[in-house]
Parts: sequence; structure tokens; C-alpha cells
Amino acid sequence: MPNLTEMDLKQQLKSKNFASLYFLYGEEGYLTKYYTKELQKAVIGEQEGFNLHVFYGESLELDNLCEALETLPLLSQKKFIKILDLNLEKLDEKKFENVISNLPDTVVLAICQIDAEFNVKKSAKNSRFLKFLEKNGAVLKLEKLSSIALRRQLIFWAKRLDTFISENNAAKIVEKCGNNLSFLKHELCKICAFSGYSEVTAEMIDEVASFNLDTTVFVLIKAIMAKNYCEIYRQLDLLFSMKEEPIAILASIASSYVDFYRVKVAIESGKDILNLGKIFDYKGKMFRLDIAKRECKKISKKHIKNCLDIIAKTDYMLKSSKMNEKVLLEEVIVKISLIV
Repeated sequence: MPNLTEMDLKQQLKSKNFASLYFLYGEEGYLTKYYTKELQKAVIGEQEGFNLHVFYGESLELDNLCEALETLPLLSQKKFIKILDLNLEKLDEKKFENVISNLPDTVVLAICQIDAEFNVKKSAKNSRFLKFLEKNGAVLKLEKLSSIALRRQLIFWAKRLDTFISENNAAKIVEKCGNNLSFLKHELCKICAFSGYSEVTAEMIDEVASFNLDTTVFVLIKAIMAKNYCEIYRQLDLLFSMKEEPIAILASIASSYVDFYRVKVAIESGKDILNLGKIFDYKGKMFRLDIAKRECKKISKKHIKNCLDIIAKTDYMLKSSKMNEKVLLEEVIVKISLIV
């Protein structure tokens, strides 16, 4: 069966023409969780007792799965079995494939990677298993949404809460909070409640919305480039209060400077920055290039290269020395801010 699109799955849910085996995975765990729930609802309705079996990848026992597959549904044509966050390292791959390759007509089995990554590039086992699933089941890969799609989703959610939000303010939330749908929904609900479920304003977003790691780092980098040391240390304190690890903070800083460099080279070469999205992995993250285009006007390519050199050396020290990690991070930020 060919890979599914979201529209294909929605059509199957509506027509109740189900495949026996589904595999839902991808970068957007919120959508994986959402479609798992919708699939379950379409197959067994609200019957969450005898006709629902839930297994977890870390503790999956094939004998228990076989037993669940063999039992008949109660007062229903089908039963729904879901395996959450499959870990192939814990299983006999061939035995597992044999178990799920000939499923009874009374079963819909869904393997759903909600919290666990399923990387086919780094794991030959995952790559082989994906090919098996594409041949024997229905596969849906759920990617991060584009900036436009994220804005539309926020407007849709706000409308369901009887709250108005403009497209500009929806974009402001995305820029401030990132592209994780679960986090965005949490922040939007918080802002809508703060508004009294009337209209969300830019001032409310500034006052209530929380930064995630990447967006806080964007603010930090803007302060570095402006040599605003009070703001630099305010943002650093915020990151530390968020319990973010120095290595993760430095990695996010490095990613931003890599964005700057790529955009700078593209502009100097007379290329459209949209081409970068085709060359590098910016799917659902094109807003990063828009931010980089705006910010890198203030600095030279040599400046960016010098910053990346300092960041690389500090990354090595963070991972190889016993020096205080917070001190090292503060030190690299000061060094970057002093580059002319």
C-alpha cells in the first residue's frame, strides 16, 4: 500500500474502510497522537474496554500481542490494538514482522511513534522495518507544519475558544513560541484565557506567552549583536531558570549562526533563500530563514565565521573538560559579543 497523506487517512476514517496495519510517525508528535485517537474512535467508537488493547514499545511482549490479536471483538466488527513508541531494539524483528504480517480481519493494529523518534537514516533496522510496513500496511509520516499552516491552526483553535486572533498576532506567537504544536496549543489556551476569551492582542502575547529554547536563544542573539549586556544576562538567567542544559543552549546558538551563514552566502550569491529549504532540512522551520535574513544584515560573513569558530571550540570544551558548564557558556557569549 502506498504511503498515506493526512487527507487519505481522513477519508478512510470517514468511510470506515480501514487498513489492517497502520504506522504513524514523524516530527510532529501532536499530530501522531491526534490521528491515533481519531483512528481509535473511528474503529471502536467509545468502547475502550474489551475491544481496546494498548502496548508500549519498551515493555512489549510478543506472546501478549499474539493473544490480543487472537481474541475476538465483543459486540463489534473490529477491535483496535495500538503499540505506542515501538523500540525495535527490544524485539526479535523477524518474529515481530511474522506476527503482524497476517492480521485477522477483526483487528486494526496501529503502531504510533508519539514520543519516541523513529530515525531511518541512523538505523538500518528502522529502515528495513519501514520498507516492510510500506509493503504490508498503511504508513503516514507527519511532518512539522509550515509557518502559514501553524498560523491557520492557531486561528482555528482560537475560534473554537470563541476568541479572535489576527494573522499577525498568530504569527507573533509562532515566532515567540516555536513550531511545536503541543506547546503552541498550551500557550494559545493560556493567552485566550488571559484575554477573557475575547480578542488576543500583541501586548497580551508579550505579557503571557512563554519562550521555548530556540526563541529565547533568538532573543539572546539579538542582544549579543546589539551588545546589550543587561539583556544578554537576563536571557541567560531565563534559560537557566528553564533548566536548559548549557550544551543544548550552545547547540541552539550554533544553529542560529549556521542559519545566518547560509542565508548570508545565499544573498551574496544572488540566490533566493527559499532554495535553502530545498537543500537543507528546513521543512516546517522556514521561519528560521526569515529571521536569519532580517538579522544577518547587521553582520559580515567573516563575523559569522569567527563566531562559529568560537562556538565550535567551546562545544569541544563542554563535552571534554570538567570546567563549570555555565561559566563556559557565559564566556563564549562574551567572546562572541566582543567580535567587531
